[in-house]
Amino acid sequence: RVALGHEVTADEYRRIGVDAAALAGGFLSSPLASRIAGGRLESEVPFVLHRMVGSRPAWIQGQIDLVAVGGPDGADGSAGAVTVIDFKTDRTYRPRAHELQLALYREAAAELYGGEVAALVYYLRSGTVEAAGPMPELTEEFLTAQTDQASKTT
Repeated sequence: RVALGHEVTADEYRRIGVDAAALAGGFLSSPLASRIAGGRLESEVPFVLHRMVGSRPAWIQGQIDLVAVGGPDGADGSAGAVTVIDFKTDRTYRPRAHELQLALYREAAAELYGGEVAALVYYLRSGTVEAAGPMPELTEEFLTAQTDQASKTT
């Protein structure tokens, strides 16, 4: 049990478990969880997309935290909707930091499940829900800036 360069103590391990249970419980008691409860839920859904980045082809792979399919009331309020939910444990609310990730998840889910897809970020610590915006243009400069930003926040 090594994390962050040191062996995790039994007390740290217990605190991590308590924190994880509290975060999960917060989501499970949220209005969003209530809205998707009647549908089929799929977790850790892998995908591969082929896109052009500028003039070059690129393969983009990822894994969607949760896809809610159908149910009496989709996350966007419509019956039978497909909703992608990405969970974040960020302590700081950063609404634009995940826009590319969520837009790609939405496109992947549309290819996998068909139809319109809603994509949401759920901040586990605050319960804040943020809807994904439109897909940004995939240029080499944009992707480099996104990569640089991600490396500064991890």
